[in-house]
Amino acid sequence: MNHRKKPARARGVGLAALVAASALAAISLSCGDRAPAVSGPQSDGRSASAAPRAPLASELGLNPAAEAWLAAKRASGSPLRVALYLSRDTYEPDGSGGGSGFDYLLVKAMADCVGLRLEAVPQSSVQAFFTLNGVMPPDLGAPGTSYAYVPDLLSAVDLYALPLAVVPWRERLMDMVPVFPTRSQLAGRAGEEPKGLAGLAGKTFAVIPDSFQHKTLRDLAAREGYSFSYRYAADERGLFELVRSGQADYLLDGSVYFAKMGDQMRGLSLSPFPGDIVSTGWGVKKSDPGLRELVAAYIAAAQRAGSFGELWASTYGMDFPSYLGALFATTERP
Repeated sequence: MNHRKKPARARGVGLAALVAASALAAISLSCGDRAPAVSGPQSDGRSASAAPRAPLASELGLNPAAEAWLAAKRASGSPLRVALYLSRDTYEPDGSGGGSGFDYLLVKAMADCVGLRLEAVPQSSVQAFFTLNGVMPPDLGAPGTSYAYVPDLLSAVDLYALPLAVVPWRERLMDMVPVFPTRSQLAGRAGEEPKGLAGLAGKTFAVIPDSFQHKTLRDLAAREGYSFSYRYAADERGLFELVRSGQADYLLDGSVYFAKMGDQMRGLSLSPFPGDIVSTGWGVKKSDPGLRELVAAYIAAAQRAGSFGELWASTYGMDFPSYLGALFATTERP
C-alpha cells in the first residue's frame, strides 16, 4: 500500500515500497534449450540440479492457443510490448535498455525464454492503465458500476505487468493472470493481538495523514460505529516506532509491505484485518487468450523451477514459502 497521498515518485501499486529491488546481476533468468548439467553438491548439501533455475521452453507445456499466439508473434517480427509501472519493485530502467524490479525481470525472463524481444512501455501514473479516450472514469470500480471497455494503453501494448489486485471491475476490462496473493494485515506489539473485530474498538492506529490506510480505518469506524484514535507519522518507518513505543496500538498495511519491512518487525506480530486474501496479477486483452495462457504457463513453470522464488526473495526480502506462511497464518478475520 502507498501511504502517501501524492508521492513525489511512484513507489508501488497498492504496496508500499521502501527498499530498492535487486537487479539480480548474478542470476540468469533466461531459459535455453537444454537443462543445466549436474555437478557436485553445493555448500548447503543440495545438488546443482536442485538449485533454483529458469524454466526451459520445453517445460512450459503450452496449450494450442498459446502455441498459436506465440507462433503468430514470432512470425510478425514485432516485440512483446509490455506496459510497466515505474516503481522500485516493478520497474526501474537502468539507462542502457535494461532495468530492475520484480515484474520487469520476470516478464523479461519470459520473453527470453520463448524467443521474443521485449519492449518496455513505462508509465508513471496508475491512472494511465485505465483511461478510456484519455480519461479514467471517476467512478471506475465504485459499487454499482459496470464499465466494460479496453483501456487505451492496453490497446497499444500486449501485456500489463504490474501488481494489480484481481477484482471484478478490473476483470471486466481485461483478462488477468494471477501472480501472487496478498492481503491487508495489522502489525501490533507481540502478545497484544486483537481478539475479534470488536477488539479494535477504541484502539489507536499509527497512520500517515490522509493516506489510503487512514481512509480505510475511518471507513471501518463509521461502518461499525467504533471510535478510533490516530497518531501521525511523517514517514513509513515512523509508523513502526509509534507502535513499538506504545504510542499507537496497530499499523495497517499489506502483506508484501510487511515482508519487506521485516527489519522493523522486532517485537511486533501480525494479525488479520477484515478482508479477503486477493491475488495480484498481470492483465491482457480479452481478445488474446493465447497470451493469457502463455503468461500463466510461464509463471507456473518459473515457480516449479525456482527462479520465481529466487527473484521474489531478492526483491521483497523474504523467501516466497515464508511469505505464504505468514500470509495464510493470518487468514482468520478478527
